[in-house]
Amino acid sequence: MQQQKANSFEIIARDARVEMKCWGETLQELFLNAVKGMAYYIKPSAFAQVERRKKIAEKIFVEAVDINSLLIEFLSEVIARADIRSVVFTEAVFERFGENFLEGEITGIEAGEYDKTVGGVSYEDVEIKKDPKTERFEAVVSFL
Repeated sequence: MQQQKANSFEIIARDARVEMKCWGETLQELFLNAVKGMAYYIKPSAFAQVERRKKIAEKIFVEAVDINSLLIEFLSEVIARADIRSVVFTEAVFERFGENFLEGEITGIEAGEYDKTVGGVSYEDVEIKKDPKTERFEAVVSFL
């Protein structure tokens, strides 16, 4: 098992499966940190290159049946847009955010070649929880 950790997410590689645990003080911060974690997994050097490269921004609107599926739908939309434009999205700002929708902007940089690819995010076992000890929201998602 290989593990990479930052202050807002943790990437855990288990054989053929890769999981990302992310957390945040608010749901919006959790979603932002999920984008950052996914970007770090795809291309760790993207964060060092953000200041030197032209930023690419896209408006985003996502709806889902509940907060858990919203996280998956949001990350899936980020993956799709990243693949279409060869971008690594490293940031997200939310203008409106609810239990089953979000609207805002994602920003990133041209990726060139990805170090690793993410074909999607699994709906299996995704549950956003609030840790009673830390009061942070946490979630674990599996990359496909």
